[in-house]
Amino acid sequence: MTILTLVTDAGLNKHKQRLVLVQCSCGSPAFICRKDSFEQGRTKSCGCSRPGKQKPKPTPVTAPPITPEVVSTFERGTIAYFDDEISRKEAALISNENHIRFLELEIAQQDETNLDTLKKRKAEATSANDLRQEISHLRMEKANAETAVKKDDKSAADITRERIAALKGRR
Repeated sequence: MTILTLVTDAGLNKHKQRLVLVQCSCGSPAFICRKDSFEQGRTKSCGCSRPGKQKPKPTPVTAPPITPEVVSTFERGTIAYFDDEISRKEAALISNENHIRFLELEIAQQDETNLDTLKKRKAEATSANDLRQEISHLRMEKANAETAVKKDDKSAADITRERIAALKGRR
């Protein structure tokens, strides 16, 4: 019988679900699973206890530590909020890209192809692409927020006067 031991929190996945790093008693390397699945007992082992699924123990991978997610202290939608979010996402992207390089070096040093390492590298690359898209989206939202601030400088009466003048000028 295998026993899973909680090692530490591992942040959030792309669906904002909590993740934990757990260690199986069979001796295989620690792995990440959803926290709710671990707590409710749905994740029972690393896969070693499945009938007919005795998988070989992969070589342990020493990866950089996972940093917990930090919540912004700025009011959502403000310019400062977008600046803070963009800088945090860019820092996460840099960390993610460093982890990809680490995995690529590990793949290059292996004599045989390790599918677990390839899967991790693909997952990290997907995560990096998601971060790039989030950064792009935040930059567009920031630009829209900056434009909204500039528009708010004019009163409603000034905007109406400009529209009337523009309509009169078209005739």
